[in-house]
Amino acid sequence: MTQVFLSYLLTSLIGTVSALTLLLIKPITKKYFSASWHYYAWLAVLIVMMVPLRAPVQRINFQDNEIVQSGGEFLLEKAANVITENKNVEQDITEQLKVQFALESFNKAVQKNIKLFTNIWLLGIALVFVQKIVSYKLFVKNVLNKSCKVQLDGVGRNVEVRIMTEAKSPFVIRCIKPILVLPDKSMPEHQLKNVLAHEFTHIKRRDILYKWLAIVCKAVHWFNPFMYLIAREIEKDCEISCDETAARNMNEYEKKSYAETIMSFAFEYGRAMPLTTSMATSKKTLKNRLIAVKNSKRKSKMRGVLSIVAVFVLLLNFSLVSAFAGGILLSVSESGNCPRLYFDEEQALYGYKDGEGNVVILPQYLKAGDFHENAALVILPENPKVLRVIAPDGTYLFDKAFSAVNNFNSGYALVVANDEGEYSYINKEGELATEMLFDAAENFCAGFALVQTDDKWGVVDTNFNFKVPCKYDNKDEALEKLNLN
Repeated sequence: MTQVFLSYLLTSLIGTVSALTLLLIKPITKKYFSASWHYYAWLAVLIVMMVPLRAPVQRINFQDNEIVQSGGEFLLEKAANVITENKNVEQDITEQLKVQFALESFNKAVQKNIKLFTNIWLLGIALVFVQKIVSYKLFVKNVLNKSCKVQLDGVGRNVEVRIMTEAKSPFVIRCIKPILVLPDKSMPEHQLKNVLAHEFTHIKRRDILYKWLAIVCKAVHWFNPFMYLIAREIEKDCEISCDETAARNMNEYEKKSYAETIMSFAFEYGRAMPLTTSMATSKKTLKNRLIAVKNSKRKSKMRGVLSIVAVFVLLLNFSLVSAFAGGILLSVSESGNCPRLYFDEEQALYGYKDGEGNVVILPQYLKAGDFHENAALVILPENPKVLRVIAPDGTYLFDKAFSAVNNFNSGYALVVANDEGEYSYINKEGELATEMLFDAAENFCAGFALVQTDDKWGVVDTNFNFKVPCKYDNKDEALEKLNLN
């Protein structure tokens, strides 16, 4: 559950940045897109905030490209690695490290009280959601008790119509089996027609369902003050876009009549009713609604397609950012949960402690390394010439031992595969991940590895497909070809 909390903490941040981006570009997008486009653009923000995504992101460590040899003076010995010598790739790795270290600092700050924060977050969700549900149920019950059902010409059986004395303006409640509530006062035929056009547009677009999503999102992100700004913007754009859609097929006379109907209910706007769509509006929103009615017009098919594509592009961009950040957070969190290496000076042996300083793996290793991808390399005092690989609980990942092996990266570790000194890669089961043997090879970095056969260099991916064939004299050339691909 703590991982869920961290994930939603991240989506809250991404959603806030996305919302501020929308508000920042709104003066530009208003010139090219309709009010409906802006209304549904907020849906992209809600989706990003409600659906945590995790892209497979390569965790970068200073020791990722360090080969481990049991016969060396130190457990970790630097191996010449051209990936970090290439300036462009080095710069990319540096940028990734900055992001990673920032997230690690954040993770450490939260980790101490993560359970407390998670429980407070869950309690907040429960309180906000219960409050919304209870207030909505009481509101609907009050409406049903203080209104009477009527028949209205032009309204089908799917929508129930009620007259309510206390209602100051028309509104709709319920998403399934919607109820249209009208104030108990006579309305001219043209005004009633405009009211029905407005409220049935809401019903057709299922705006109350949209508002439910916003309520759920507000409950999940109750701690984020920008969530309340997002909710207000959705509420405002909902009415503006509804007016624009309802007036789209009207002539100038009908638009004028529709605008007058909006103004007639403008001063009836009171305390916001939960999960309803209302003809009334605040004075702040009135001007924008009237402008939307005046400028409403039929959309060409091409313009409609472009608007849909633009929303999907917006959603895709927000989702990619969220997925990439989620992948980094996951890798940082997983690493943060792994035991930390420590040295017992009294026994002169290495062991591991958890984040609270408790010993979880007793000091028993002559040499040992940090955990990488939930695997650590260790050497036992009784057998100082072979390396073993352990899991975070101290058990061996597999029974095999090696004379030389790298840290795991992208799910594989580089090993010396035979007595001839040829290289290959093993998986977490200790089995060779590929039948190919190489004269020389490098550890995986960002999902790719440099390999050499017949004195020529190439690049393989994590499926051991050649992205760059082994036909280049040096590593730089092979990397340049990878960049071109």
